[in-house]
Amino acid sequence: MASRVSFASALAVLLVWSPLFAAPGVGDLWTDDFEAAKARAKEQGKDLLIDFTGSDWCGWCFRLRDEVFVKPRFIAEAPKGFVLVELDYPQRKKLKPEIVERNAKLKAQFHVSGYPTIALADADGRVYAKTGYQQGGEDRYLDHLAELRKIKSWRDNALAEAQKLSGIDKAKSLDAIITRLGNARVVPMDNPDWVAQILQLDADGKAGLKAKYEILQQLDVAERLMGEGQFAQAIASVNKTIVDLKPTGDALQEACYVKGMCQHRSGDAKGAIASFETGLKASPNGPKSRHLTQYIQVLGKSKGRD
Repeated sequence: MASRVSFASALAVLLVWSPLFAAPGVGDLWTDDFEAAKARAKEQGKDLLIDFTGSDWCGWCFRLRDEVFVKPRFIAEAPKGFVLVELDYPQRKKLKPEIVERNAKLKAQFHVSGYPTIALADADGRVYAKTGYQQGGEDRYLDHLAELRKIKSWRDNALAEAQKLSGIDKAKSLDAIITRLGNARVVPMDNPDWVAQILQLDADGKAGLKAKYEILQQLDVAERLMGEGQFAQAIASVNKTIVDLKPTGDALQEACYVKGMCQHRSGDAKGAIASFETGLKASPNGPKSRHLTQYIQVLGKSKGRD
């Protein structure tokens, strides 16, 4: 998504969010204190809506604010079910060092790679869905949030059933929950405690889950390095994972996806295309196949213009 915004649009956003022009009560809706938000959500029986935003540069963030967050119905309805949290990653605006550090940790914790990312979590901070900008204005966005909240109800019921099980049956149940949450953009390492349980329950690796989640843990390390801009180290980490753990199928596709994204962000389009193509061959109908195909097409066209 484009990160540019017209002068008129930028001015409109500035007017909306300036303390002199803010709608009544808007400034009271959002907090940047994640821990305080969790405490309030638990006290009030609400969920968390966490907006990872680039407040002074991200065009799609501007549009989400203009079209949804400052609209009367959102202001009236959203706080009934959510404590609203804004975590900012500006390019020009200066934040206090402690806020920059705190936000960086939360970005890594929630595996955020683009803006705006909207994470929905329970009062304990366990994420159950992620989304971003959606067309259609405040009414459609509120409907979208209502649909995503149904995922939490399903998740909680499924977790309750999983707790009745033991051993490999429980591990498989947790794996099924994680897999389904993937449709809501929730990655396995968003819930590391579940991953730890699966690794413990399949300690001998006979169910095949130990290898799967050890690979995902290693790829999580690489993604964190990528998020810090340490692309060479991230690529080396993925290569080591592939050599040491020998992933196949969907797991190899995921590794190739992470490696390709590192290469793409470091400016190596040719290397990224090669990694994405390897990922497609590893699992032609895998969970990342559609994304890999799109990236190959886009990067191929970009190379053709160079």
